[in-house]
Amino acid sequence: MNADRKRWVRIKPTYVVGSLVLVVYGLFVLIPFLWTATIAFKPPEDFVSTPPRILPSAPTFVHFKSLNGLNAWTGLRNSLIVSLASSTISVVFGSVAGYAIARYKTGGRNFSFWLISQRLMPPLAILVPIFLLVNTVGLVDNLIGLTLIYSVFTITFTAWVVRSFYIMIPDDYEQAARIDGANRVQVLWHIMLPLGVPAILAGGAFAFVVSFTEFLFASILTRTKSTTLPVVISHMLGVQATFLGPLAAMVLISAVPAVLIGLLFYRHAVTGLSMGGVKG
Repeated sequence: MNADRKRWVRIKPTYVVGSLVLVVYGLFVLIPFLWTATIAFKPPEDFVSTPPRILPSAPTFVHFKSLNGLNAWTGLRNSLIVSLASSTISVVFGSVAGYAIARYKTGGRNFSFWLISQRLMPPLAILVPIFLLVNTVGLVDNLIGLTLIYSVFTITFTAWVVRSFYIMIPDDYEQAARIDGANRVQVLWHIMLPLGVPAILAGGAFAFVVSFTEFLFASILTRTKSTTLPVVISHMLGVQATFLGPLAAMVLISAVPAVLIGLLFYRHAVTGLSMGGVKG
């Protein structure tokens, strides 16, 4: 009894307050998602029932079947193509750029700060110039144009994370490999890239989620053929209540890739971001 009492006495008030804040935040995030999920599986008559039903009276997939005529699957396909392509480009070029900045001081002393500062730029400040540029080269309503724009946006963050990660790794590995006769490309490919996998995956996951959920540039640079899922969802807003089910189904589908990415790369992302954030 005395041991249990001492254990409870040792609990600090800050721990209790922090736990309560986490619980409240978790409910704030989960409740809208769960509410959307229940709407996606409700039959249409539950939307006008009195009193309102929290859970569906008879779960149905009718709203998911109705997405065939609402361009939802095409939008999902376009979003996946653009996100996978842009995240791949971001990982390939961002990882090499991050290594060059960390080891060879490419760009000078403040170049890494300039990279991350690009994330602070309001997108509206460059929306018109980017539209004019993409329109000039004929890539409006084209997945290639959207992929290139997203790649430019996400490469900077990937390079910054990888650069910060490599700074924390001593150069003994590289020196030992160079003594054994390896050139710089071999050192990068066989030693440094495998060591930097956590940071590379963290940057890739960030690039994928940002590209998949981006709306502003997608709404301006797409028309019909290359419309992404966020734009398709926006077209459903403001319509009558009979479309609440398909809208909730679209939102639920759009959350699946981001959740899967988080579950698959959670440990690598935490390691990459935590080690990369120790020394900037």
